[in-house]
Amino acid sequence: MESKIRTCALCGKQYKYCNHCEKGETATPWKNLFHSEACRDLFEIAAKYRDKTITLDEARKIYKTLDVSDINVSNIKSNLKSYILEITKKDEPVIETTDEEDNKSKKYYSKKEQ
Repeated sequence: MESKIRTCALCGKQYKYCNHCEKGETATPWKNLFHSEACRDLFEIAAKYRDKTITLDEARKIYKTLDVSDINVSNIKSNLKSYILEITKKDEPVIETTDEEDNKSKKYYSKKEQ
């Protein structure tokens, strides 16, 4: 049977997969929707975060364990894109000046600590 050209549900990348050719131990049913395990895993994390079964911190912790080097987050086509962008967003340092030493003293901390 010929492989069908499919479009990844997360990133929109086109790939070939035939679910009739892969059976038994080699079967990877997730390939019906996703071109890679990373896309599948990122989709699952974002869905769990959206559904509030995990927190943002938990989602970010899991995300950091994934190899997402082949995923361009800005090209994501999924309706979960806003959740994925929130998960993948890095905390930017915030600069706070104090009155000590003529306003030269600065404290760095993430937005989360505010």
